[in-house]
Amino acid sequence: HCCSIRWRIYFVRLVLGWWLRGCLSLGVDGHYAGRSLMMLVFLQAILWPGPGESLQQWPCRCMDTRMKPTTFEVRTRNRDELVDVTGQVQRAVSESAVADGVAVVYVPHTTAGVTINENADPDVIHDLLAALDQAVPWRESFYRHGEGNSAAHVKSSMVGCSALVPIADGRLTLGTWQSVFFCEFDGPRTRRMMVTVLGG
Repeated sequence: HCCSIRWRIYFVRLVLGWWLRGCLSLGVDGHYAGRSLMMLVFLQAILWPGPGESLQQWPCRCMDTRMKPTTFEVRTRNRDELVDVTGQVQRAVSESAVADGVAVVYVPHTTAGVTINENADPDVIHDLLAALDQAVPWRESFYRHGEGNSAAHVKSSMVGCSALVPIADGRLTLGTWQSVFFCEFDGPRTRRMMVTVLGG
């Protein structure tokens, strides 16, 4: 993969640079210092951005198109709800044409989250929401947030706003009973989810 090769060369460049500075500071024989300098210049020429190429595109030129997130909407109907979004995430993976890698699923909200759990028995979803409600009641005397949805913020932090799913042969490598769920804690609302596919 060109990116991994470039990063290896970049690492070698740094090591040679440090070694050259050490040679010069310690007065090591000029023959070895000269060879290191030639190698450093050669690697610099390879690594430096080409004509019309910005530093932001260097050194991983080949990953640009695969790191653009796919965004889709999720509409919820209840204050607390788990919505299966596995199909949308898989669609984003398929459209990326990445065979092997990882999908980063992200929720850009402070009163929502994302989790991976069982998709077969709906009672699991019921129990998850009930347990969260018991752990974080909607009303508490010590809540100070003026919007009155402190519990939703707490649940969001507990569950987390992102998840990583491995990809193999263009498919999400979820377990037999696993699905990706959008977690609503302050609905009903129209929300956004983002999927960024990383791969070689």
